[in-house]
Amino acid sequence: LHVRSRRQRQMCIRDRQNAVLDADTRFAWQPLANAHAYQLEVFRRGEQVPLTGKLVPATETALDLSVMSLDRLSPLSTYQWQLRAFDHRGNVIGVSPRQSIQTP
Repeated sequence: LHVRSRRQRQMCIRDRQNAVLDADTRFAWQPLANAHAYQLEVFRRGEQVPLTGKLVPATETALDLSVMSLDRLSPLSTYQWQLRAFDHRGNVIGVSPRQSIQTP
């Protein structure tokens, strides 16, 4: 999945629509030029404020959610996730489209 940011930079995220989110789920993406950090965000469907997520430095291009983050999610539920890329000033330079993910 290739995503174009507001500045027309590309971010590539390997995912499956409606994948299962559990302790073994790993999110991975291609690095984005000039990124200083990435933030994975998990939302309830239709909501704008993330329920949980994780921020990592741009030296990392994959992550797992912690048990504490997963505990914030209800079983047998569908959520949406997205990835944001930030530059060194904290400006968003890339955002993936939201994808559905389900908890077991």
